[in-house]
Amino acid sequence: MIGVLTMPGVANAQNTTKSDSVIVLGDKTHDLYLRLAQISLANKDYKSVVAYADSALARNKSVSAYRLKGLGQFNLGLYAETIISMTAGIDANKLDNVYVFELNYYRGLAYHKSDSILYAKQIAEDMTEALRFISPDTMAYYYRGLANYNLSFLANYKKDDKLRECISDLSQFLKSRPDFTAYQTRGLANFLLGGSDEASDEARAIYYIEAIKDLTECLSLQPGDEDCLYYRGLSYYISGDFINAIKDAQALKSKKNTNGPIKGLFGRK
Repeated sequence: MIGVLTMPGVANAQNTTKSDSVIVLGDKTHDLYLRLAQISLANKDYKSVVAYADSALARNKSVSAYRLKGLGQFNLGLYAETIISMTAGIDANKLDNVYVFELNYYRGLAYHKSDSILYAKQIAEDMTEALRFISPDTMAYYYRGLANYNLSFLANYKKDDKLRECISDLSQFLKSRPDFTAYQTRGLANFLLGGSDEASDEARAIYYIEAIKDLTECLSLQPGDEDCLYYRGLSYYISGDFINAIKDAQALKSKKNTNGPIKGLFGRK
């Protein structure tokens, strides 16, 4: 025979109402499904994660259940569904706690996976919120840096400010590891700032030097990359280093698939 389940703090089980027992039973079942979802997540059984999280949500619309469902959906490549689940979790979360980072980070990452250019604003906002709780997380700086680069091309943002924010974020990320895309994007941001009407002659020279450094790092990671050769050569040319500009131009000319400037200049994927 199953004993009577009582609410915490109730001294006399005989005074517990039937509705109280149902509530506690529901909470216990909810917690059980959460544990099963967590175990499935650890075992990389993402379909089961979503199924158990749904069962938990049927009993209690908890932040934990939305978080687990969103993580399961993300790992299944269901990015639109991840955004919905994480948004519901954010809306349900009234307290600043450990889940805030994951809810915002994975929603931002799902936006990035869906369309990093179209959702650049949402990505930047979510990564900013995530960093408010775990500031050392370098990947959040990476994705916010790429988002800020994309935002620099939108009319309702000040281009130079977003490019500088991009450089700051990617510099923070690059302290932890070398990365081709991070170096390339930071190099392009420096290149674009070098051509800004607002920059002084001294600032322009520094931006082009920094662009050359970053694009050289890229070429050490991916030798012969056409995009990096193009913009490094152009940076050399503008800086008055014609010998190195010619070297990059000749290296670029030897490539078979050279089609001019990189398409990615106006959007980092």
